[in-house]
Amino acid sequence: MKKVLSVFIALFLIFFAVIPLFSASRILTYQIPTDNLKLYSDNFGSWMISFVGSECHIEKLCPNVCGAQLQLNHSIADAGAFKDTVVALCNDEANYQLEVYTYRPDTDILDSFAIASARLNQGSGFYYDGASVYIVSDNRSDIIKRYSTSGTLLNSYSFDNSVLQIGSDFCGNIFAVSADTLYRLDSGRFTAAGGCSVTAPVHFFSDNLLSDAAGRIISVNGGSCSLIFRADADFGDHCACLIDDIVYYPDGSRIYGYDRYSGIKQYVFEGGNPYIGLFSYNVDEVCALFDSGSPNIISIPTYEFTSLKRSVSPADIDDIDPPDNEHSFTPSSGSGTISSSVYRIDFDTYSINDIPEGTTLAQLKRNISYDGFTVRFFREGSLKKSGVCGTAMLAVFDSADARYTFELSVLGDITGEGSVNKRDLKMLARYLLGSVDFNGVYYTAADISHDGILDALDLAMLHRML
Repeated sequence: MKKVLSVFIALFLIFFAVIPLFSASRILTYQIPTDNLKLYSDNFGSWMISFVGSECHIEKLCPNVCGAQLQLNHSIADAGAFKDTVVALCNDEANYQLEVYTYRPDTDILDSFAIASARLNQGSGFYYDGASVYIVSDNRSDIIKRYSTSGTLLNSYSFDNSVLQIGSDFCGNIFAVSADTLYRLDSGRFTAAGGCSVTAPVHFFSDNLLSDAAGRIISVNGGSCSLIFRADADFGDHCACLIDDIVYYPDGSRIYGYDRYSGIKQYVFEGGNPYIGLFSYNVDEVCALFDSGSPNIISIPTYEFTSLKRSVSPADIDDIDPPDNEHSFTPSSGSGTISSSVYRIDFDTYSINDIPEGTTLAQLKRNISYDGFTVRFFREGSLKKSGVCGTAMLAVFDSADARYTFELSVLGDITGEGSVNKRDLKMLARYLLGSVDFNGVYYTAADISHDGILDALDLAMLHRML
């Protein structure tokens, strides 16, 4: 049955002038509810969808921008975007049926159909291919059922374990996650991808790359998953994006850029907002979603990211021209050197390690030789002129012809608070139990024994530090 409901098209783009540090960035503000807020990106475009009760708020973010608000007949259980079609699923409890609504912004028409004796289990997702809808069975979590748009059951797919997620990859193909395994629908059957495990929810952000809830960046080629690297992050349901072979991934109020092949961290952006997810807006812009009372998106040109591992020209330092990715780093080149006989300076990861707890910024400067450079320190995007060092703080060294940015690693300070306390002990214990993951300077800070492996010995040594 075809229905045309009132659909109010609104444009919510509002451009703001932001602080001079981010003069080329812009913030796009959307006055929509934050309940059930989701980002969807594929090669058809990027969407921000939010629903509360029977209202569904839609923003198509690229390649062209439009907005819509749908008022449906029942409370929405889930919503998503598939191949330029927005789909909302509602559980009609009174009639024990599933109402499926489809909306295309280009035609401004809302269609619907019902599936009798079915309902959606919230949290596992669904998939719509234009002719049928796939959902997890409401009484068997290890079965996916496929229904036609006339409500007829077409197929049932059985799994060995509960299905945790159904969705579409970046090219619009269906996948599922059961236990720690990724499955893809091929030739009428779900086939398990071998290789590394995945942790739901997963997000595809290119033809063959996905991020999962453990912060892993995984390559999916044919029937195999391969771990490329783990991002430094407060892990959760975050979306990554890929621009020019750089994977951008949020970590609290920072966004890091990693080389997609080696996983080496190369760029950082200090934003001051806790970022929820990322997507690529244009060929050279990262759009980051954050929530400050209402959903906001900051659009960040890639040249505003600070390099973590290469020399740059004076023009780059003055934010005049985009960075030149062909530059390489030689610690003793140019007009000065950076070295220390007290701390371990790693020029591969661009980190300053083995800093004792309680070390002040003044003490750190005295124990580092940086002839020909000036140095500044930053925490969460703010310049710090005094105080103690904390893990993941940035030390930025500038000379007449170069800028180098290093991350600090304070021994035992796993949480980055600048002190060693019970929260660090709890974080390491959770890591050893497998409930959290971290790497980079956080991993180095937790390696109290300096053997390159985090284990019970580090936990015991950290406990003695308290």
